[in-house]
Amino acid sequence: MAISGNDNSIAAQVLIVEDEPDHADVMADALRKPGHVCTIVDSVENAVDELRHGAFDVVVTDLRMPASAGTAFEDRSVAGDGGNAGLIVLAAARTLQPQVETVMVTAHGDVPTARSAFKEGAYDFIEKPLDLEVFRNLVNRAAETVLLRTRNAELEEKLELSGFEGVVVAS
Repeated sequence: MAISGNDNSIAAQVLIVEDEPDHADVMADALRKPGHVCTIVDSVENAVDELRHGAFDVVVTDLRMPASAGTAFEDRSVAGDGGNAGLIVLAAARTLQPQVETVMVTAHGDVPTARSAFKEGAYDFIEKPLDLEVFRNLVNRAAETVLLRTRNAELEEKLELSGFEGVVVAS
């Protein structure tokens, strides 16, 4: 877990998977403003490599990445038009770093695609062109979700380890 936070801000490790460098830079700049640390990759293959070797809290991935066509993760391959690349990144994130929340970004939003993304575990879905304030708030909420889940697991572990020795109760 890479996230750190206090009452005022959260600094999350964010993986941005976007095949258009200008879009990736704009997203990273928007997320660095509140203190997130961003890693940018431009393909499904590079995203899977980062997920295998890095530690992230939030993954932001473009849905359609034509240059990733033919790339595979486990038993799934990116379609010839790259239209399902983000779903492959989502599957890799769910497998390799299950605590991660994934935000899908696309210029080609439609109801079936969004439904498929949510069914596979996406945190949320946002369309281009991005409203950077909405985008930043969405990623902040995803990071807060990861932080709360992590803190909850830590508290449950402490409770299990400490048991109830010394607790006096009466009815």
